[in-house]
Amino acid sequence: MEEQSVMETDKPEKTGKTGLIYFSHIPPGMDVRKIREIFSQFGEVGRIYLEKDTATKKLGKKTKFHRYTEGWLEFKKKKTAKQVAEKLNGQQVGGKRRNVYFDSIWSIKYLHRFKWHHLKETIIQQRALNEQRLRFELEQARKETNFYLEMSEKRKRKKSANNIDPTKILEKQKETDEVIRNQKKTPDQLDSHLINLANSIGIRLK
Repeated sequence: MEEQSVMETDKPEKTGKTGLIYFSHIPPGMDVRKIREIFSQFGEVGRIYLEKDTATKKLGKKTKFHRYTEGWLEFKKKKTAKQVAEKLNGQQVGGKRRNVYFDSIWSIKYLHRFKWHHLKETIIQQRALNEQRLRFELEQARKETNFYLEMSEKRKRKKSANNIDPTKILEKQKETDEVIRNQKKTPDQLDSHLINLANSIGIRLK
């Protein structure tokens, strides 16, 4: 199991006895199993939670192992948690030289008066904030997309108006002039039967 969730329903420890330490950086190649193995040397370890590095996955970067951004570890005794944080913080991880985390540095802090249920509340709040931020970013992206589509449509309409063929305008003008000329024809240009009809009723055309 790569990750132990803080949302699990384990039987809670007595609040006054346990102690939590916080990892602000998880050395590459580390996972829950390895961290439990290392820190069990100092005392009895309870629950562990490591936050996965989702940013690396979104960027499409491939790694040989899971990456984590931060983590929390619960010792059964808070005295042990304090001692471990004081002893290991700022120290080289070490181990076998071939390990990818050999040169990494531990970044550990003891969380005074901080218990596992506080961590659950923190994670829930953080997830809610992340969801809210995601909804906001999606809404902004939608607005930007609509804006660019609208601008593109306006440019198309403007380009279409500028590309009108001048010869078509001239042809239309010629047709209009022809209509006007036809409307100004003299009686001599009328059909002969219309002239005869006018004369028969005593109308003289000028």
